[in-house]
Amino acid sequence: MIGIEGRSGSKVDKLGIKCSTLSNWNASGTVQYTATAGGGSGGSAFDENCTQGYVLNRITGRSGSLVDQAQGACAYVWPY
Repeated sequence: MIGIEGRSGSKVDKLGIKCSTLSNWNASGTVQYTATAGGGSGGSAFDENCTQGYVLNRITGRSGSLVDQAQGACAYVWPY
């Protein structure tokens, strides 16, 4: 995983993860596949990618009865 995207307003309306192989991400920094977990069309779009050489290692968030916050965190990938 190299990033997340979705839509949010007062709640997270849609969430997806963006994927790439390590070799492609380090060489070109392009997303190869996006998997949308689901959701609707409300709120405004957001899009977060890790910097080349880093990958998404966790998604943090906050919720009560509904998810109202989601954020990706990136970690450096040791040269392979």
